[in-house]
Amino acid sequence: MWEMILNIVLTVLSVALAFLSYYLDIKRKLVEHANGEISNAEDTDKKNAEKMAFVVEQLKKVVPKAMRFLFTDKAIEKIVQTAFDKIEEYAQKQNKK
Repeated sequence: MWEMILNIVLTVLSVALAFLSYYLDIKRKLVEHANGEISNAEDTDKKNAEKMAFVVEQLKKVVPKAMRFLFTDKAIEKIVQTAFDKIEEYAQKQNKK
């Protein structure tokens, strides 16, 4: 009886850990792609809100369909905004030198 319960718990934990690992891998890919897509958006004639929408649309292509319920437009916007803020912070530090 206890052995069966332990096997079920370990199976559930294994599945949860695999899911978390997959989630983190996708998030890492989004962060990596964000910088390049921000740069691509800067090369267009789009306004700020249009640039954000452009980058979000490009990054949505990176997310597998099965995981899109976790990576909503708002979640991707936060990743893009964080990447943009870091780029801007770096640029300001370079200007001060």
